[in-house]
Amino acid sequence: MICPKCKSLVEDGSTFCNVCGAQVTNSQQQSQPVQSQTEVMQDSQNVAFDQNVANNQSNTYNQGYQGAPYGGNFMEQTPKKSRKGLKIAIPVIAAIAVVGVVAAANASKIKNFVSKTFQSPTEYYKSVEMESIDKASEGFEQSYGMIVGAFDDLDSKSCSVDVGFELGSMAKQYINMAAASSGYDLSWLDNGKIGLTINSDEGTYGINGKASINDTDIVSCDVVYSADESKVYMAVPEVCGKYFSTVAETEVDMNYVTQLIKSCADALPDSDVVGNIIARYGKTIIDSIDNVEEESAVLEANGVSQDCTAYSMVIDTETAKKMLKAIVEELGKDDDIKKIMCENYDALVNVFANSNLPGMAEGDVSIPAVSGKDMYDQMMAALEGAKTAIDSLDMGQETLNMTVYVNNKGEVCGRFIKCSAFDIDYRFPMDGDKFGMLFAMNENVQNTGMSMTGSGTYANEVMSGDFVINTGDAQMPEIGCYIKDYDLKDAENGYASGTIGYEFGPLLTQAGVPGFDNAVFEYSFETKKDEMGLVFSAKSNAEDEEPLVAVSLDTAVTDAEKVSIPDAGNVVDIQDMEAVGSVMSEINLDKVISSLEAAKVDNSILDIIKQYSQMITMGASY
Repeated sequence: MICPKCKSLVEDGSTFCNVCGAQVTNSQQQSQPVQSQTEVMQDSQNVAFDQNVANNQSNTYNQGYQGAPYGGNFMEQTPKKSRKGLKIAIPVIAAIAVVGVVAAANASKIKNFVSKTFQSPTEYYKSVEMESIDKASEGFEQSYGMIVGAFDDLDSKSCSVDVGFELGSMAKQYINMAAASSGYDLSWLDNGKIGLTINSDEGTYGINGKASINDTDIVSCDVVYSADESKVYMAVPEVCGKYFSTVAETEVDMNYVTQLIKSCADALPDSDVVGNIIARYGKTIIDSIDNVEEESAVLEANGVSQDCTAYSMVIDTETAKKMLKAIVEELGKDDDIKKIMCENYDALVNVFANSNLPGMAEGDVSIPAVSGKDMYDQMMAALEGAKTAIDSLDMGQETLNMTVYVNNKGEVCGRFIKCSAFDIDYRFPMDGDKFGMLFAMNENVQNTGMSMTGSGTYANEVMSGDFVINTGDAQMPEIGCYIKDYDLKDAENGYASGTIGYEFGPLLTQAGVPGFDNAVFEYSFETKKDEMGLVFSAKSNAEDEEPLVAVSLDTAVTDAEKVSIPDAGNVVDIQDMEAVGSVMSEINLDKVISSLEAAKVDNSILDIIKQYSQMITMGASY
């Protein structure tokens, strides 16, 4: 049938036009079948109609004229589609897309709003705390797993440590003045570094040491230790191409030590078990809290404020007893605790009992006579008695008041805890990218305390700020502290980078050290998977680019490289004096001297080394 308003074709039985939305009357719906019958009759009488007539009819239809149809072919025509629906759909789709982007960007706020709206204050507070506990337990589980895992495959890893120093102009002056009194000139010394790499390869250990001065490699040392042979091989490639060997006169078997450490790691609980225990008992405590009150609040610290919701509660003796009962109940059915006591504990004790370490021999009093199973059974018996004893426990009238501040993302941004013995005030409000911080802890009996306040920026999980530490000691000056580019994007895995500085100038001034009123101690760090870099530096001022002195520490853990025992033809037994004498002519310090000259070492030091070189050469000639 035809829409009376826009003349579009409407499907039989429809009440509204699907193009313009106009209502189709019942009379039109009833007349349509009659019209269709007429069309069929005309169609049978005009089978061979002229194509031009059909084209004219089509044009007439598209122009909106309501003429009589020219037979059945009219019904087979596909009318031109209207773009009105498309025009409406495009902005609707765009609006949905915008809403999706905004919702994704504010997912935490939306989730928090829904939770807060449909939960009571007590239920909502518990959900916030439990989510925080989950994150904390996951972080601990990750760190714990990394540490245990590092020990677990200790015999297939390569560990490197580089320690270096760099001197600033002022430090060079002080050092040179001290050296001059002994007749040496150290004005040429700018920096130095010592590196050590240890490879463990199935009972064979390779140790490589190297030293550099003023960014110039000077000398290195290769050591191979064979635990099976109890022999040590050592070479200094820059001095001699031979390895010198000797029997390892030590009671320490590296294979044994490595396996002992691995056994201890294997005996420890799995990381997921430890994480589950932390989360479970944290939630058990939180779940015991009732009657939480809610009110709007403004959290302020160091000039930065944030609207939030304050959740207040009182933990009295009855609540404390409820917590104790919940913990006792959980302990009684905790399979993880049972496994740790009955399996992990015994395994760890057995490692040391069979280690033959001093004081740990079999039968020694240091070995516990009670097994883990016995300890667990005793604990279960004690718990049964504790369930009834808690009710009659006299805990006095002490109460603990706690207020927890939660932002609109459902994150804890502050806490205030108070009892008769102490109070703790922690605040971390945010206003856009700005943050304020306060941490204060007071001991209420002796009326002493300490605090740390500050503010800064926190954007894209990168923090920078300035802080002041007050120790609470009237005789102790305040200590300044700052953070620069503290990147926490991968903090949940235990990785971070940034710079932290402490202004120790006031302490030095109070101690009577002149010239360091604004001195700071600063360290920059970067930790990531299997790598860590630290730089400790002392500066006369935080803004100085050049430090007085800087000490660096870089460590890395990688898969072990192959460690091979040197070929017999390239080894000289150090106890074989004749063999040692035969290779004396191969010892040459010229490479070392050339490297020292390139590092601009003072001639007075070079002369000493040259004298040793001549003595070695003369000894070889005899």
